[in-house]
Amino acid sequence: MVKFSDLRIETPCEYKKITFNDAEINIAQYISQKDMYDVIMITLENAQESNGLYNDFLLDAYLNLNLVYLCTDIEFSEEDRKNEMELYNKLVGSKLLDAIIMAIPSRTYNEIYDYIRQIADVNMKYGAQIGRVLENVVTELPAAMAKAAEIAENFKPEQYENV
Repeated sequence: MVKFSDLRIETPCEYKKITFNDAEINIAQYISQKDMYDVIMITLENAQESNGLYNDFLLDAYLNLNLVYLCTDIEFSEEDRKNEMELYNKLVGSKLLDAIIMAIPSRTYNEIYDYIRQIADVNMKYGAQIGRVLENVVTELPAAMAKAAEIAENFKPEQYENV
């Protein structure tokens, strides 16, 4: 039997350099499982609307933003992050986002994207089903309450004495 520690497994630490407007940017070529999980969960949290459903545009925008934050050595100030949709717009409009995403290994990007879509789709499916049930309850409840009130008003205990 071999000990895990004897395997001397090392975590990859590779970067791909891209140049943008005469600046070199390092793009991580490996994302740990924990970081993948964090990107997935933060993206889902950021893209969830107040009604509990996910906004597809925000899923894509926050996934890409979170990967830029995680995989690059670009330093973003608090002011830069203040309005993330404005930041996202700048990254898209300048084509910097395209360059960064193209430098991330496609297998890694697709794996994260697929997990996000699966989780969002399941939540949307069950959220929609629960929504329909609640809508039916809200729609049918007043009529059912009116019928119950009518029964209660017309109830005559003497009719049921022999039962």
